[in-house]
Amino acid sequence: MVYAYPLVTVIIPFRDESRYVVRCLDSILKQDYPPDKIEILIIDGISEDGTGPILEKYKKKDDRLKVIDNPKRVIPSALNLGIKEAKGCYIIRLDAHSEYPVNYISQSIECAQK
Repeated sequence: MVYAYPLVTVIIPFRDESRYVVRCLDSILKQDYPPDKIEILIIDGISEDGTGPILEKYKKKDDRLKVIDNPKRVIPSALNLGIKEAKGCYIIRLDAHSEYPVNYISQSIECAQK
């Protein structure tokens, strides 16, 4: 059980992830953590495979998503950009190739609070 619901920033580095982006983002948007307490930062390494338009579509659907360009195209730079932009009390770094259980964020915060 989460004791309090602090703002959580989710950082996801993306680059040419069109095959995975929908499943990944859908699983994050279905989290049981309060929606108004999740900020989602997608750091895009200038994708060239159609990932960009998919991200834009999701951004229009849900204002919790923010897409940030990563011109250096490498994960360390993506993480630095995300951390600099993060507003949450906690930062959760996720991978684009994964789908997350509905309680992933709430369980992570519960563990951190213990």
